[in-house]
Amino acid sequence: TGSLFAGRGAELFDSVIRNFPELCFVQVGGKPADIKRWQEHYKGFSNIIFIGHQDNSTLVKYQMSADLMFLPMTKASSIWWCTSPMKLFEYMATGNPICTSRLGSLCEVMDDNNSLQFDPENEQTIISAIQYFLDNRDACANLGSQCLTEVRANYSWKSRVDKICRFIF
Repeated sequence: TGSLFAGRGAELFDSVIRNFPELCFVQVGGKPADIKRWQEHYKGFSNIIFIGHQDNSTLVKYQMSADLMFLPMTKASSIWWCTSPMKLFEYMATGNPICTSRLGSLCEVMDDNNSLQFDPENEQTIISAIQYFLDNRDACANLGSQCLTEVRANYSWKSRVDKICRFIF
């Protein structure tokens, strides 16, 4: 889910849809012009669907129904080194397994104990992460459960406020 601008990893969808034609990849969000551009880019594939922005309640339904959340980020984003996108915490709150770039500040939250990670500059690592998910659904369900535990304990708005207050006072 999310925007389709530079650095958000839409160019990495190819690694998934080309190598796993049996999977259905759903991208929710993006400006109409960006969706049109990426639909044209991926027009040769029948296993990717682009859906425009949705209201929050509908978006959550899409996220909750996913088998695997895919959070690609690349160095094409000018803030790749210092950003933890809000959708990361939304993904964690679904309790679904997450496959994410091993990049920048994402690594402050995500690690091998709570996610499948890949090097966004190495397609084989993306393929390996997705294949691991397909071959190890139970182990990956545990990763999703770990994310849910961590987001409840460490990343709720209340826990963030508590941490800030402890830092200031």
